[in-house]
Amino acid sequence: MRRRFLVIWEVTRACDLACVHCRASADPVRHPLELVHRRGLPLLETIKEFGDPIMIFTGGDPLKRPDLFQLLAHKRGAGATHHHRFSESHSRCSTRRPSPDSSAPGGPHLG
Repeated sequence: MRRRFLVIWEVTRACDLACVHCRASADPVRHPLELVHRRGLPLLETIKEFGDPIMIFTGGDPLKRPDLFQLLAHKRGAGATHHHRFSESHSRCSTRRPSPDSSAPGGPHLG
């Protein structure tokens, strides 16, 4: 039996939350050096050369990336098996990032 590759792409670090359980160092805005859309499409093509890998689009909050659904559609259009599930952690986590002048333990960036 041939095993499938697992590819995890952190498409953005942007996230409005500061969940204690999250390992990402998220910021409320997208990082200026994130892989841009025109470079993401060839990346997906290259990944497809590995066969039909299991691909996870993660982040911060992937939904903060405006081209997320275009990337997913391109992956599907490249002939890859396509399933997606959005994490429920954002709906469970109500911890908002403190303001920069916050006196909360750990300072303004808890995420």
